[in-house]
Amino acid sequence: MPIKQFRISLAPGATIDVCGDYAPHQALLKAQCALELFTSEHAPHVLLCIEGADGKWERFDDVTPPDALIDHAVKQLAAEFPALGLTFGYIGNADRWGDDRSWRVFSNQRNASGRSQSFGDYSTERLADMLEAVKAGRVRTWCASLARAAA
Repeated sequence: MPIKQFRISLAPGATIDVCGDYAPHQALLKAQCALELFTSEHAPHVLLCIEGADGKWERFDDVTPPDALIDHAVKQLAAEFPALGLTFGYIGNADRWGDDRSWRVFSNQRNASGRSQSFGDYSTERLADMLEAVKAGRVRTWCASLARAAA
């Protein structure tokens, strides 16, 4: 069934309405692009509502990209552990040939051999696993360990 329009609620009072006849996968792709633009700098809780051709709205609560949720959590950890210089990002590229990015939490800390310390090495396909590591507290435990070693 084609989708007549959809609405993305990004924050209280901030919405994006997109109208047109879209196949479901086209609407979700457009929504994902909008979400990536917005959630890179804003709170990561996003609501997506899709109106079908029958006029009924369907609500999807958990459509925030995992990288936006991880980035938000890392910013909170960076405030808690400022001496570690924490950032979230990737090494690699995503282009028409594929996605070879390796997602990590980077720090400004070095080990005894001078190598920089980072958490993770998750492919884009495994970002949900990295999000679970964040939620389970493994990144926070790693940060606390780095902070103790630096003291």
